[in-house]
Amino acid sequence: MFNVNFNIYKDILHIFLNGEIEKTPYRYHKIFYPKGLFFIKTIANIVANIIVNSVFGLFTMDTSSNCVLKNNLWFFTCSKNNYDALKDVVEKIDPSIFVWNRQNIIKNNEARTFLNIDYHRLKYIWKLPIIVFLLYKEGVGFAKNIVIALRVVGVFEAYIEILNKLTPKGIVFANDHSIEPRALLLAAKSLYIPTIYIQHANVNENFPPIRFDLSLLEGEDSLYKYKKCTKNTFVYKFIGMPKFDKHVLKRKKNIKFNTMGIALNALDSFDKVLSFVKLIKKIFPNLSIIIRLHPADDRDGTVFKKKYVLSDPKKTSVFKYLNEIDINIAAETSLHLEATMLNVPSIYYNFTEKEEKDVYGFQKNGLTFKATKNLDVIQLLEEIFQRKEDVYKRAKYYNAFIGTDKEGKSAIIAKVYILDFIHHGV
Repeated sequence: MFNVNFNIYKDILHIFLNGEIEKTPYRYHKIFYPKGLFFIKTIANIVANIIVNSVFGLFTMDTSSNCVLKNNLWFFTCSKNNYDALKDVVEKIDPSIFVWNRQNIIKNNEARTFLNIDYHRLKYIWKLPIIVFLLYKEGVGFAKNIVIALRVVGVFEAYIEILNKLTPKGIVFANDHSIEPRALLLAAKSLYIPTIYIQHANVNENFPPIRFDLSLLEGEDSLYKYKKCTKNTFVYKFIGMPKFDKHVLKRKKNIKFNTMGIALNALDSFDKVLSFVKLIKKIFPNLSIIIRLHPADDRDGTVFKKKYVLSDPKKTSVFKYLNEIDINIAAETSLHLEATMLNVPSIYYNFTEKEEKDVYGFQKNGLTFKATKNLDVIQLLEEIFQRKEDVYKRAKYYNAFIGTDKEGKSAIIAKVYILDFIHHGV
């Protein structure tokens, strides 16, 4: 009973132990590495949630939701991005069910079935000091690892208990690196429950190795990166991008130059953006400007709203934003890919003082146009609209179905692969 398989915990915490999480802005990773008073508040919230959910679990663990979950095909999600990546596939498979790691991630969604792991993991809280000590030996300081340890302790063991009770036919994931989906994956693998992965966003080479029984990838880029971080061979199929299916017919056919979109990330300097836009408007006075903040950026964007249109990521989808513009400019963001697939030329331009990293390889693989200074952008704009290239073809390395007869059918093809695997195996 008193064994702690730290190798399991190390696998679950892969992106924490290799420093990948800390590369993101503090506003993103502060829930794992809080500072000052927020450190105390975070620990208090985690402990309170464990206690409250455990008490709640006493009255709900044998409700009718378990009947729905038992022997069903699960689509596990822990964020809105995961949900968006899976929903078009889920709609085509019956029976199947969305399973959440917490309540009410998506408001007004009818299927709110969630797994109350806190009810189960409370009994494993005794492992906390051992995990803290072992993380410390891995070089993670106490102040950093106490919050991580609290978030991870007992999660794997809790999922083992839940899966033993509910025995799903299989589990489809859209996340391979966050704590709860990683723990659920490893628990399912240990019980020989089929696991399938549908890529929900761009990946990088610092992600954990692939451990799914079947991986449904978007294209060559993700395959190349997963091969680099996975020592063993793995089973995969290309399915393109299911969430793009319904947008294929909206791909722009005539390149115009009426509206420019600027998609910001949390590191971009507002002052640098304002200076850039001022120059662009001076040279192209009739050009409309739409500025879009990152969904996780909590900065006040009203400084742009005074003169320009501000696209609210919480109200306006990425694809709606892209349908409203003729050219996109951004630094590090996966939005370059969506723009290019819609035949919207996308320019990579750094709005920070930091060195650009090309995390997704968009420049290296020729997806985006590259500008290093304001004058480069002006020159590129003139070249792009003179050349009138069908830039969507540049996305084929990332989306294997681009320009093929399978484009727009990703969700259906994913359904075929999933059901065939569940019923017949590899």
